[in-house]
Amino acid sequence: MSTTRLEKIGTITEPLIGAGHKIEGGLGMFFGTLLTLMFAGLIVYMNQDAWESRDDLDRAAWGAAAAGWLFLDIPYLIRLWRTAFRGPSPITFETANRQRVAPLLLRPPIALWWFAHFAAAAWFSLLTTTLVIGDDPVIAHSITFLLATSYGYAANGYLMNAVCALTRSPGARLAVWRWRGLIDVALGVAGALLPPSVFK
Repeated sequence: MSTTRLEKIGTITEPLIGAGHKIEGGLGMFFGTLLTLMFAGLIVYMNQDAWESRDDLDRAAWGAAAAGWLFLDIPYLIRLWRTAFRGPSPITFETANRQRVAPLLLRPPIALWWFAHFAAAAWFSLLTTTLVIGDDPVIAHSITFLLATSYGYAANGYLMNAVCALTRSPGARLAVWRWRGLIDVALGVAGALLPPSVFK
């Protein structure tokens, strides 16, 4: 294929790619905010339960989770919204890329925190699809694919936070970011095709 033809294809597809990044960023911001606030609700609920009926170890664990949310998730939400309205796109990547890198000894636990968020977001994306009820299988599968993929955008944000917590390397960060589409498609296909009984 000639260079001229490739340039024409690039010119034609550039607006579509830009629109796709905006949609991805918007959905990532919305579902990222939603999930982060839901994690806060879970932590508050579990702290109350631990304080009333559990031992000191449970109280310490959920107290640490609350501290983690305050010191990591709130700054993440601030960065996410600030990047959405003032920063360049892609929103999810730029939000994670602006994260301060902690001293070496603190990087693994911080990355683990974000990996746990990523796993929870991936699981929640699949679990949510079980709530979709419809007589038309095509419409039901389409909705579940869209839901799972949208939550996948939020999961990507947490994954990038974990990577950016571990390394300052731009190459490593970009390498993970380029493969994010596989995560989204895998979650979408799993959410659309796996039977609801798997998640019960």
